Amino acid sequence: MLQCRPFIGSRSPLRPYLAVAFAAALSLAACGDDDGGGSPTIDATPPAADAPQAADAAPADAAPADAAPPDAEPPDAAAAPYAYDLFLQGGFNDPPFSAGDEPEFTFAYDGDLTYSLTVTLTAETHEFKIADDTFTDGNTWSVNADTQTAIALDTTTTLVLASGLNNNTELTIDTAGEYTFDVDATDPAAPTLTISAAASSAR
Repeated sequence: MLQCRPFIGSRSPLRPYLAVAFAAALSLAACGDDDGGGSPTIDATPPAADAPQAADAAPADAAPADAAPPDAEPPDAAAAPYAYDLFLQGGFNDPPFSAGDEPEFTFAYDGDLTYSLTVTLTAETHEFKIADDTFTDGNTWSVNADTQTAIALDTTTTLVLASGLNNNTELTIDTAGEYTFDVDATDPAAPTLTISAAASSAR
């Protein structure tokens, strides 16, 4: 087996500090491993350091915490204030006061606590109430709970609960055409009613 002896720097013609470095390099080159194999390979490349990562960092593909779920429906501006459908119940129904059987006299809920309905009225005085399909107590509205009361077009009037008879609201129409009934239930216990000529009739 080849015996490895250190190079004696004092014999080098170079300066002492260069001789020592040169001797060390020659010694490593001359010495194999313990089994007499080839010269060892020295990898001087420093190991790559892992990039530091915050303990609470979110994965790269994580969705933002406040992201809406896929296909989520936007929330309604406001839920309908009444749990029942509103109907325009009056003498113009066929038979009279039977709007529950006539979808064309059903109010549409427009959101924001408002309802609307556009109907064709003849030129005469009409009597009506706004109620559910069977005039349930607590779901029947007029402008006066005690007596027949007339209102005018383009005037906002507060409705009250008005079950029973002889307390309908009256409206006189001078020109036949389409009229829109607007109910604002911002205060569900005291909704308001405004009746006006529809755009197609206001000429």
